[in-house]
Amino acid sequence: MKEIRLYKFSPLADHIAEDTIIRIDQDLPDYRNQTLKDTEKFYQNQAEILADALFTSLPQGIMEPLTIEFLKRRVSLYQGKME
Repeated sequence: MKEIRLYKFSPLADHIAEDTIIRIDQDLPDYRNQTLKDTEKFYQNQAEILADALFTSLPQGIMEPLTIEFLKRRVSLYQGKME
């Protein structure tokens, strides 16, 4: 199992970051009998849970570089061939 350890953000006057453990260890549910809308809702919910955990735990200075890293890894899906 891969373990990644990161710094949590420093306590502020009104917010103390909790230690957060993100476990990615469950197989996806069988979605063959679900509608496309149900599948989209499932992935949206998973994304919101992960984003909330990261946003409330990580230093805010990491958010822009993290967003850029996500986009760099996905940009090839949106690029067409220029001829």
